Amino acid sequence: MFNDKRAAGDGSNVAVIIIIIALFMVLYLLFVPPEVRDELLGESSTSGSSSSSSSERKELLAESPGILYPTKTQVGVHDIANMNLFLKTQPKLIDLAQNLNVKASLFSRSSPRIRFSISSLSDTIKANLFFNVAKFDGELRIKVNGNTIYTEEITSPGIKIIEIPKSYLQNNNEVEFSVSSGFFSSNVYVLENIGVKQEFQFKNSEELRTFVLSESERRNLESATISYKQYCNEPLENSLTKFQIFLNHKSAFEKQVSCLNIDESANIDPKLFVEGSNTLSFNVGDGSFIFSDIELRTKSKEADFPSYSFTISPETYDKIKNNEIKINLKFLLDNNQFNKNARLEINNNEYIMRTDTNEFTLDLREYVIQGTNFLKIIPSNTFNLAGLKVVLE
Repeated sequence: MFNDKRAAGDGSNVAVIIIIIALFMVLYLLFVPPEVRDELLGESSTSGSSSSSSSERKELLAESPGILYPTKTQVGVHDIANMNLFLKTQPKLIDLAQNLNVKASLFSRSSPRIRFSISSLSDTIKANLFFNVAKFDGELRIKVNGNTIYTEEITSPGIKIIEIPKSYLQNNNEVEFSVSSGFFSSNVYVLENIGVKQEFQFKNSEELRTFVLSESERRNLESATISYKQYCNEPLENSLTKFQIFLNHKSAFEKQVSCLNIDESANIDPKLFVEGSNTLSFNVGDGSFIFSDIELRTKSKEADFPSYSFTISPETYDKIKNNEIKINLKFLLDNNQFNKNARLEINNNEYIMRTDTNEFTLDLREYVIQGTNFLKIIPSNTFNLAGLKVVLE
């Protein structure tokens, strides 16, 4: 009986030892490297190959180029509508009376008053009172709306012209004639053909036009020239007048011009242009001109197209050529239905990309070389290249 009990105790001790050994083996397998564990467990080579392939997947290039712009032409042409500019005066004669007798003595006085109206007062630049003096004696006094404009003794017959200050004029006016009193006789003036000469100024000395510059045209703008035909409608009061061109309310060009029909052109500082809407204006100091066939030509420098490089090691290059791994160029584009077209220059090779999707993939196996590779993107239209990658997979 005693032997049976001792045998049972020995069996229990062996079982405990076996359990402890098993636990240590499990812990060992959990913490050893995957390659050693796979070898101990007898995993197939397929799993190892998969792990190797996964370790080869990496990005050789990752960029975010953004919006790409083509250079369809280096010269932009903006046609501007004609401008008709004038600054001229036109007279208007207002008849007041055929004859007036102005008298004054110690005991009597005749001081005629005449009313007249002024139209377009705001456009009036000048007004003159005129009359012919047939008889004169004493000091003639003239008031307009209560304001004295003349106090003189006339000593000879003839036509008299007196300027009326514009500040004295109203829409409805009154002119009063009087003469100084004589001591022992009457002072008399006889005036004929009395009237007012009103001079209007018709003014359209400046006109504005707008045109639009795209972001790429403004960004690459190198020079600008404006050309136009100048037609003079009537002779200038003086031989020359000032002509100015403004761009976005800043002086872009000015010169003295004469009344000629000629073709003209002027260079405009590129710094005066802005992206989007621009305001162009012509201004003349005097005269009447038409400016037609106005054309603004902008010259843009060549745009910098995005260029990138990436390196392929000899080992990776061999795997690419042996079809062990793939190398792909991937584009992430705008999610719309518009065309995204570009010429891709990869080393000495070209590929034409045409797509309307938001993703593009190109197998680069036939395009790449061992060492440094170059990629250049030349867009044919404007599109957004949100992301670019060269991936080994």
